[in-house]
Order: sequence, then C-alpha cells, then structure tokens
Amino acid sequence: MKFVILMFLFCFIPLLAFCKQQEKSDAEIVLKSDAYIFVPVIVIGFSQWNWGDPKFRKGNEKFFQETSRYGGVDKIGHFYSSYLISDLLSKKFVADGIEMERASLYGAGSSFALATLIEIGDATSKKYGFSYEDQVMNTLGALASYVLLNSPSLNKKIDFKIDYIPTSNPLGMDDYEGMRFLASLKLSGFDFARNNFWRFIEIQTNYSAPGYADRKINKSREWGVGVALNVNEVIDYFSGKKTSKYVNGFFEYYQPRYTYGGYERDLNN
Repeated sequence: MKFVILMFLFCFIPLLAFCKQQEKSDAEIVLKSDAYIFVPVIVIGFSQWNWGDPKFRKGNEKFFQETSRYGGVDKIGHFYSSYLISDLLSKKFVADGIEMERASLYGAGSSFALATLIEIGDATSKKYGFSYEDQVMNTLGALASYVLLNSPSLNKKIDFKIDYIPTSNPLGMDDYEGMRFLASLKLSGFDFARNNFWRFIEIQTNYSAPGYADRKINKSREWGVGVALNVNEVIDYFSGKKTSKYVNGFFEYYQPRYTYGGYERDLNN
C-alpha cells in the first residue's frame, strides 16, 4: 500500500477517537469513519495515481525473490499497512461503543476493503496494475489484526512494527529504502517477566531490503533476529505512571532505530 496513505492514516485515524459517535448503530459508525478515509483515497487515486484507464492491468511483482522489484519489503509493507489500519479502526470503533469482537471484524473488513479499492484502482493505472501478491499480504495483515485483538493473551505478547527513517525522497510512493519491518515477542506478556527486568526485553525478527528501491547494483535482502527494547515498558517505568494510550499506542507500531540488534544475514549471499 502506498506509503503516503500509510502516513496519512497513521496520523489521521487517531484523531477520530476524539469524535465519538454516541448512540448510533454499528453501520452508521463504521460507514461514517470509513468515509473519512475512502473518499480522500479515491480523490488522490484519480488525481495523483492515474486511476481511470479503461484497460484492466495485472502486475507480476513476485513476493520475496531476489529478482523482485523491492526484494519483498514492499510485501511486508502491505501486510503492515493493513494490520495497522485494521487495528486503529477497530480501536476507534471500540471508543464509539462497539464491543471488541464486532469492532475488530469491522476494522479488518474496512482495512481489507480499502486495500482492495486501491488494488482495483491500480488496475486502471498505466503505472501500477493489480497485484495479487499485494492483495494476499493485505488479507494476511487484516486477518492478523483480527486474530490478535480477539486473543488478549496473544495480543500482550506479539507486535508488528516499523522502523523508518526518511530517505532523500520521504514522500515518494516507494520510499522503502528507509524501512525495516519487525515482528516482536514481548516478554512483558508472560507472567514470569511482569515484575522484573525481563519485561523490558522483546525477542524480535526483522527484514529490510536496502538497495532495491534505489536500484543500486549492490542490493541485499537482510533478515535479522535478536533482542529489542520494549519502549512502552521503559516509558512507563521512568514516568512513574501509565503513559497516555496514544503514546503507548504509537510504540506498539513503531520501533526506534538503535533500540534493537542481533544477528543479521544477507539472503542474497
């Protein structure tokens, strides 16, 4: 999913939490929230992404192969985007009074619908084309959000995050060069670690593909595994009280650079 939309939604959706919709049906709440997102995406699609060509185009982008366009980091980006959008929308719906089981279903459905809209729109663009690989990862991302939100025990233990430092083209649609995606197992979610040092530690794996987005000769698909700092736990410890849900929420989805490390391997070698 295009990076500018990710950033737009990341900044915009939390603001909807301040606009609670009281005493309305589920359908009214969901449709109104979705409209704030879908309408701008459609406008941007036709004005900036060249949607609207009558010919339906399909792309063959591959997944994580060495010969793929972005080394697979774009596919994890699609997973992460759909996961993030589903999570944030679900929490917005809960804030509006919908129970989590239904809210998470609506959030995942809205995320999947948005991703499908963008893929269909891209199919009418000479630049992009419909990518079934993207759609597979979009589906998995929305599904992961739904499963975790409906399993509190798992949700306390697992996070999917991005580490991003803008490159020279930070608003580009394909700014994957500065991105690394992480999956974390939080020790704070286990009973043995809740009241000791281990709650500050996460076991994590990460993936990036430097050189692909810039089409450099020396490209690498870097997979890593190691340990990371649980930033939320550190903030809570030094603040002496629980931080706001917005600060905690931010670090559920973002891992700062240099707060993790371990073994890395270049899959191209």
